[in-house]
Amino acid sequence: MNSDLPSSLLNLLTLRDHAMILDLGSPRAVISSAPYRGGLVFSRFLLNTTVPSDFFVLDLPSSIWARLKALDLPLEQTTACLTAVDVAKVQQGWASVGGFACTAFVTAGLGNMSAPGLTPIAPAYAGTINIFAVLEANLPPAALVEAVQMVTEVKARALSGRNPTR
Repeated sequence: MNSDLPSSLLNLLTLRDHAMILDLGSPRAVISSAPYRGGLVFSRFLLNTTVPSDFFVLDLPSSIWARLKALDLPLEQTTACLTAVDVAKVQQGWASVGGFACTAFVTAGLGNMSAPGLTPIAPAYAGTINIFAVLEANLPPAALVEAVQMVTEVKARALSGRNPTR
């Protein structure tokens, strides 16, 4: 845990049972591509849970519901992502400018990275970079979309110059 985080953010993150749980305290607008409650929703909890690298189920919602129940998280208030990365290795950073603050929690798996047009078609399994950017602001939906765009641009810059291999 990064001790440089403001005290208001220290209690957001819980790591247990191969899960990273962010408790936002109350339902907040969340925009994501998460496989469970993705899109624009209101969630109190954000979950990033470790799954095996060969994870494949025919009924993904039921699998995620079982995981949420095991973690005692409410189905209707949780947005859930999956990763083959050990979530205990989560990295975090925090910044504040002009009274606007953002905390990012990141897990990244680059072992099977590919780039469209530069590498062969990716195998059936995919690597993930899950970024949970918690903004201390109430943004309208259009601004949330802009925030996702900025996070995506930062991720692309971080990966530029890396050589995707197979």
